[in-house]
Amino acid sequence: MTYTLKDFAAFRAAFDEKLKLETGEPMSCALYDCVPAPETISVVDGKVLVTDFHIAEACNIADLVTSTARILSLPRSNVACEDLSEIFLVQLDILREYIRAASPPDRYIETETDKSIRAWAGFIKHPKDYVFAHRCLADLRDVLEPDPVVVDSEFLRSWDRLSGKEKDKRKSDLAHRTVVVELPEGREVLDFIDACATHLSQMILQWKPLKRSV
Repeated sequence: MTYTLKDFAAFRAAFDEKLKLETGEPMSCALYDCVPAPETISVVDGKVLVTDFHIAEACNIADLVTSTARILSLPRSNVACEDLSEIFLVQLDILREYIRAASPPDRYIETETDKSIRAWAGFIKHPKDYVFAHRCLADLRDVLEPDPVVVDSEFLRSWDRLSGKEKDKRKSDLAHRTVVVELPEGREVLDFIDACATHLSQMILQWKPLKRSV
């Protein structure tokens, strides 16, 4: 399973609704209203001191929100969506990493959808750590014996619970099996976008009291 134009449109709408402000800017830009925020800096432009703050967390996350939304706007066909589906999931995981890194450790609680996107990115980027098997054959044949192994979110969750030795044995068992990859359902992706919005809201609230104390 990959995503379609309809899926990409729903994801893009969720990005605009959940991860952007009323001004159209990414939500992380609200950190600029929370000065002093973590790791803010002022710079000298030539010989002129620029008193505006640059907040790396705000800009880095904003760039990822913008670039991911742009990916969702690129395709003009379902075939193009299929080609971009895994790239999109890896981009979501990069966004997850940036939000986690910018959040206070004692305030960031990883959700199940956070874990799922992390696992999917690991599967896509590091196939030998999972099932280095014959994915393409399942796309070329309607009937295969034995039945293909289905790699979906539940498969990856169960995989993460295995020990190192158990993973090695499982990889050996599946080495010559065909594999069907079922990317996370659209609802799971939308839940992840909701989780990102919650993490960002908590991050902003964490720093807003500092503004009132200046």
